[in-house]
Amino acid sequence: MQLESTDKIQRVLGIYKKLVSGEIVSKVEEANNYGVNERSIQRDIDDIRSFMESEVGRTGIINNVIYDRAKKGFRLEQQNPTELTNGQMLAICKILLDSRDEDGRMPYIGPQYLVFGAEAGFAAATVKDSNDVEVRLAQSHPGDDIQEPHFVIEIEPIFLPWTVEKTKADR
Repeated sequence: MQLESTDKIQRVLGIYKKLVSGEIVSKVEEANNYGVNERSIQRDIDDIRSFMESEVGRTGIINNVIYDRAKKGFRLEQQNPTELTNGQMLAICKILLDSRDEDGRMPYIGPQYLVFGAEAGFAAATVKDSNDVEVRLAQSHPGDDIQEPHFVIEIEPIFLPWTVEKTKADR
């Protein structure tokens, strides 16, 4: 039983490696390579599909094992739902352009800076300068593995110059 389990693991990992490498996986060829029937290879492919479906929430990338009729085999198709369409990018650009101030500057919201040293040396209260720029301790920030004493500050607002240049196509 242990040998069969190890063989299946090796077989599934071998097929997975081929798919991730962009190779076409043929049930007939894999069945011959591993000395099993095509139904076993189909079950292995189904197991790989299940694994990839379970990883979508963690990675945000949709991996589908699909059958390619032209190539007569299975291949991996990746979709990254975080990629924006042209229409979505245009909408975001319009929003950003509309958020500029009268000098054409856009506020950059939420920058955080890592400061090495003891937090006690930093004033616990928010510091505000004459231009209404606030420097304060961050309420939350991504975790890190830094061993030295450190803390995170936020500076807001920071204004970035924002200009639109004509492209060659616009000229």
